Order: sequence, then structure tokens, then C-alpha cells
Amino acid sequence: MGLRRGRAALVAASVLVGLVAVAALVLALVAGEPYMPLVVPFAALSALCAGWARRLGRRYAAATGVVPPGWDDVDLDVQTTRVRALGLRATGLAVLWAVVTVAAGVGAAVVLTRSDTDSPPEIAAATPLVIIVFALMGFGFSVAAAVSWRRRHRAVTASGWRPATATVTHGSGPCTVILTLDDDTRIRTQSLSSTHGAANMTDFPGTPVRFGGADRSMVVLFPRGLFRNGPYAVPVRSLEPKPGARPTARS
Repeated sequence: MGLRRGRAALVAASVLVGLVAVAALVLALVAGEPYMPLVVPFAALSALCAGWARRLGRRYAAATGVVPPGWDDVDLDVQTTRVRALGLRATGLAVLWAVVTVAAGVGAAVVLTRSDTDSPPEIAAATPLVIIVFALMGFGFSVAAAVSWRRRHRAVTASGWRPATATVTHGSGPCTVILTLDDDTRIRTQSLSSTHGAANMTDFPGTPVRFGGADRSMVVLFPRGLFRNGPYAVPVRSLEPKPGARPTARS
């Protein structure tokens, strides 16, 4: 219980401190308040809290086990709806990044037109311009995530959820998730770039899961995630050759 509460407290602290960093950034860029020096320390503290929460999450999973009593009480229709909700969340993040981009652009324009700064306007505007670059990157990743989760939701809706056991291996690259069906058929998949990763499941081979979708639009539903005690959706792509595909000729 202590690990769980500590993890929850660190997650809450990370979110709150991150919001303070965003608020300081907006005030510095839009209102011209001298809060810019606070942005980096608060952002670093938010990342530190998130890192410690992740460590406590792994310790909590190792201490309590990962397999729930069963999947009988899990409403898979609700889980399908939650896959769609992940796309909506990514859309919200894209909107947030767009707001940050606009705020930084306004701040840069204000700095360039002011004449009462101690440093040249081009140098003073460097910080908001850097923020614009990172915000545009975040916007692009969020839009891509929103489109991908929407596609996965359609694929899962079409295929439904199927039972399997999952074994996760993690090397230097993306995780490999090997799904074993009831008839001992094995499907090799690979996790995709997402905030919903499978690396925390490497210590639990043979975990009962549900999976749906096909090809690059697959989702593996684990019993729980690093910060979530309920079913946890991880996006993966199939590494198996498509039916009818011809092997590539080698010289």
C-alpha cells in the first residue's frame, strides 16, 4: 500500500509541478512577467517526480504480482471505448501544444517589438523560438498519435478481443511482445512509440492478455500498466508476414 500511495503522490506532484511550469511559461511569454527562470527548474522537477513514480510503479508491480483474478469481470466493450478515448486524449494534447505554440509566437513578437530590453531583441526572442520548435514537435507527435489510436479503435472494433498469453522482451530497441494463442500459435509483435509502453511487463512472462486489430493497428490489453491497476492498452504492430506475401529475393 505504501508503494502504491507513494507512486500516486509522485504522479500528482509531477502533474502539478508541470502545470506550474506551463503557467510560468505562459505568464513570461504573454504578460511579460519575469517568470522565465522558473520554467526549467519546475519542468526538471516534474520530470524527476515522473521518473521516481515510474521506479515505484515497477517495484509495486514486482511486489504485488501482475495477474488479476481473471478477465471474467472485465467489460471488453468498455475497453474498446477506452481505446477510442486514448485518441481523444491525444487530440487534446495536440490542442494544448497548439496553444503553447501560439503563446510562444505572441511572446516572441512582443519581445521583438520592445525596445526596453537589456539584450538585443533577437537574443531575447531565442527562448520563445526554441519553445515554438519543441511545441511544434509535440503537436506533430500528438496529431500522429490521435490518428493512430483512431485507426486502432476501428481495427479492434472490427476484430474484437481475443485471448492469449504475452511474453515481453526488451533489448536496446522497441519491446517484442510474443502472443501465444490457445492452440499454441505464436504471433510476434513489436511495440510502437507511445506513452503506453510494455517494458514494465518484461518481468512477467506468460501474462494472460487480450488483443485485437491486425497488421500495424493492433492493441494488446494487459491486466494492468505501470500507473494503472486496471486493463492497460499497448499499441503494437505484427511482425508476421501477411498471408500471400512473397519472400524477398536475395542475390
